[in-house]
Amino acid sequence: MIDIESNVVQALYDIRDPQRWNLKRLAGILQQKFEYERMPFTLVLTDSTGKRLDYYGVVNGENLLDDSYSVPMGFLDGHRLTVYYTFPWKYFFILEWRYMIMVWGGIFLLGSCIFMLFRIIRQNKKRMENLELFVQALNHDLKSPINDLKMKLYLIQKESVAPFSPQQQELYTLAQTKTGKLLDSIDKLLQDSIDYKGLHVEMKELEISTFIQQLTEDWQRSVTGEKEIKLQVSMQMENTLIRADAYHLSRAIWNLLENAWKYSDDRVQIDITCRRIGRYVEISVKDNGRGIDKSELKNVFKRNYRIVKGENRKVKGYGLGLSYVMMIARAHGGRVWVESDWGKGCNFVIRIKA
Repeated sequence: MIDIESNVVQALYDIRDPQRWNLKRLAGILQQKFEYERMPFTLVLTDSTGKRLDYYGVVNGENLLDDSYSVPMGFLDGHRLTVYYTFPWKYFFILEWRYMIMVWGGIFLLGSCIFMLFRIIRQNKKRMENLELFVQALNHDLKSPINDLKMKLYLIQKESVAPFSPQQQELYTLAQTKTGKLLDSIDKLLQDSIDYKGLHVEMKELEISTFIQQLTEDWQRSVTGEKEIKLQVSMQMENTLIRADAYHLSRAIWNLLENAWKYSDDRVQIDITCRRIGRYVEISVKDNGRGIDKSELKNVFKRNYRIVKGENRKVKGYGLGLSYVMMIARAHGGRVWVESDWGKGCNFVIRIKA
């Protein structure tokens, strides 16, 4: 241990003996290693104030290289020896090629995963759009014949020469009830499919006057004879061309007409008004039904929410219709609201960008 310490102390004092220690001699030792690795370097000797005393290297002392490493030289004078060097990229690649392969491999793998994820998302989006078209077609194909069947059942009873016997009346009532439940189940199927995949709207140019006229005629045929219905349409707009999804907008208005009919007494008055307000089009459906208590208004658009007050208890349903209407309005860049009070009817307003 004493011999080692004495050698270290002697080495630190060798700087004071230029015969035993100088920059050229040290550079000769370093050059064997650095030239093998092709690393240019410069040695610089400075005093305790940072003044340069000497330098040796392959470059001019005024043009020092990228990196450096310094050590103190001796205890008395405070000299410092600094080596400046450039670390070649080639040598870096030789040392780190394994890690670089891992990094680039990881980047490639991550990029591949992102690409595959993006591709899967696009494929799923296409499948969902196709599924929505299928559900819409299925909804229409199922409801149309059932509505026709329901209307024909009513006409059979109305045009019957002799009154129904108790057994016939029971069968008629059962058939009407079953067809009504089947229509509700089809609506629930449509709503559940929308909740699963989200609502996709396809905006196209639409002539609102013809659209409303055809819709109201179809709806009135579906409920003919069950109640006395008076329906009026007021088109308070000059430019009747709008951009909307015809299918979903028709379902929204149909839902409001159904509610107006369900929650009214035997004489139903419905007024539909269309008007432009700036960039928006408002479609209001006003009825003379039982209305909604003001305390209930904030909840009517919630999913599965139903008002079970008075005669409304007799109305069957899942509480899905108005939440669906709200989704359609929002998908069109708008909103829906209701103005009502108990016993004063309802005025539902759909506002959409058009």
